[in-house]
Amino acid sequence: MWLYVYRVVMAYDLELWFIRTVLFVGVVSSLGPKLAMIRKMTNDLLLFIIIIVIFIFGYGITSRSMTAYGTFDLDGRQFFRNIVYPVYYFVLGKFDDELAQLDITPDVNTTIATQVMLAFHMLIVNILLLNLLIALFSNTINDVQTQAYHIWAYDRCAFIRDFYFQPPLFPPFRFLIWMVEFLRWWWHKCKNDDKNTKCFKMIPEIPYLDNEWSEFERFSTNDYIRYVLDSQIYKAANTITPDIS
Repeated sequence: MWLYVYRVVMAYDLELWFIRTVLFVGVVSSLGPKLAMIRKMTNDLLLFIIIIVIFIFGYGITSRSMTAYGTFDLDGRQFFRNIVYPVYYFVLGKFDDELAQLDITPDVNTTIATQVMLAFHMLIVNILLLNLLIALFSNTINDVQTQAYHIWAYDRCAFIRDFYFQPPLFPPFRFLIWMVEFLRWWWHKCKNDDKNTKCFKMIPEIPYLDNEWSEFERFSTNDYIRYVLDSQIYKAANTITPDIS
């Protein structure tokens, strides 16, 4: 029993590892924006999943209550096998088994009601919701495409920063690096030395860019402070009510 559990866990872990290796493609300027598109499209897909789950449970439970009442037990495995999975495959266009099952007793009132519900379900899910999802994907792709280079640059910087702070050894040998880091931190803590803190800093390839970045940060800070002060003065002026009497 536990052997199968371990096998399933390792299989899912391997799948997640393969998915995570896609991040290494993000350092390529031509492929990095595509990963940003996938990430933003995943957010749209999550909203779509919430809506589609409601329709899946709605049609699955009501249709089985009319056509398959008492034919299976309502435990977890049977519930997903007979209600959730068949209705989910409607989204992929696989509904021949559903029609074949309804054609066994075509003149029964519950079968006719289920066919009407199936037509309504296919109209909403396979036409309306899927086209809505495609429209959301198109909008996301257009938004990312207009700022592809900047998105790639920021994602590449975040990717490098993430792996900069990662231990050089792979699991399960990372605890050795953590022990060394802890001893090093404890040693500097005893010496009251906080100068050896590990930090990430971007170094420009062209030397004069460092000065330009510093000037840009200074001007941006001044503009933000001026904006905050002006906002406070404006709010203070609006809160003062003149005494007409």
